[in-house]
Amino acid sequence: EHCISLAVSFSSHGEDFGGGEIKIFGCPPTVPDCGKRGRARTHVPSEGGPYARRWPNGTVLPLTPGEWLWDGEPESAYTVKDTLRPKSGRAVVWLSETVHQVEPVQWGTRKSLFYWFTCKEPLQDQAFDWSGYAERFLGGGLPALFG
Repeated sequence: EHCISLAVSFSSHGEDFGGGEIKIFGCPPTVPDCGKRGRARTHVPSEGGPYARRWPNGTVLPLTPGEWLWDGEPESAYTVKDTLRPKSGRAVVWLSETVHQVEPVQWGTRKSLFYWFTCKEPLQDQAFDWSGYAERFLGGGLPALFG
């Protein structure tokens, strides 16, 4: 359902936290409709194996136990096209179908706010009613969130 993704950063990479980079991936040729399938990631079992993926051209790619598969392909088949390092006060916008991953934070605290927008016609002109949201879902309202 998501069409556009937006992330606003309230902390800076290298100053407030380490790690936490956003990696943007290019897709392997075996996934022509990459990012548009809407499949969840799958996981290679940690035990058993050995596991492998055979591509249509006959190439065999060994799979690592515990590795994640995206659209049926191992993460290692995807190339990193760009690495984004969040900076406080900046926003990043991308098509939600873009294959991306946020790396784990290694130290400090990464503060971000994410938004997702739909492009489906029945929902595109509807607004979300934010009244009472903080009190209802954040247990203590905005002071608890930003205090």
